[in-house]
Parts: sequence; C-alpha cells; structure tokens
Amino acid sequence: MRDFQNISLIIVSGPLGSGKSSLCKKIEDELAFSRVDGDSFFVPLEKTSLSWEERGQKSWQWIASQTKKHLSSGKKVVLDFVVENELPWFLSQIEEYNVRVKYIVLIAEEETIKKRLHKRDGGLQYYERSKVLLDQLKNEPQNNKYLLDTTGMTTDEVYDYVVNNERFILK
Repeated sequence: MRDFQNISLIIVSGPLGSGKSSLCKKIEDELAFSRVDGDSFFVPLEKTSLSWEERGQKSWQWIASQTKKHLSSGKKVVLDFVVENELPWFLSQIEEYNVRVKYIVLIAEEETIKKRLHKRDGGLQYYERSKVLLDQLKNEPQNNKYLLDTTGMTTDEVYDYVVNNERFILK
C-alpha cells in the first residue's frame, strides 16, 4: 500500500463485467479517491443519434475535464471506464499535473463476465460488446503488463492485489 501514497490517478479499464466499477468504488471508499465514472456520461448518450465513436469522444472529453477539475483541487482520482486507444490522448490532457498513474486492465473469462452481467438489470444486452472488448484488450500489446484476470477473485482480493502491486504503475 506504500506506493499508493504517491499515486494521484488510477485508471481502471476492462470490458463490462470485469469488475471495474466494483474495484473503483472500493478504491473510492477505502482510499478517499474521487471517482470519475465514464458510464455516467456515456450511457445517457445512447438515447441520442450520435454514433458509438462520437459518444466515446464526447465521453473522453468529459472524463478529461472532470479529472482535471479534481486534480486541480488537490484530489486523487480513480477513473472507471473502458480504455481502448484513448490512453495516450488522455495522458496528454493531464500532462500539466505531473501525476503518478496506475493503470489496470481487468479481464475475466467469458463465462464469468456473462454471469456477472446476468446479475445486472439488462446487463446481458452488453455481453457481445463485452466479448469484443475482452478480446481487443487482451490482445493489445500495450496492455500486457497491466492485465489482471479477475476470474474467481472477490472485489476485496482484486483491491488488495492492485493496492499492493507496483507492476501497474504507468508513470
């Protein structure tokens, strides 16, 4: 847990059902980080005529502005959203804050994701998208060091592993 004293931003990525939100809520509660939940902005955009890509772009602009707002007021931030290819852009947006960053890409076996999504109201509608993201995130070479398979792990076990492991330090 020592390395968390110097971490100002934790970015948690992964497909739906991998445990992102559960981990981020735990970090928010236990370590007093401010949580930026990209889905809180993205999901309402589903009712618009915007394309998937346009919704993603608008969401990332909002995420960057919220993260900057918290960092400028001296708060630590945990970011809860799927990171596909936006990481370099996002890091350039917060470069002026010179923060230490942890980056975690949560994954899980497809059956585990399906079970987790089934527990959510309407969650199974995202199963196909989640499988695509799982494959994409697992096969992205830049993610290799930051992957954590949460299959069979509780939220507490994931939290303990992330908090006590320095391999997720990005910068």
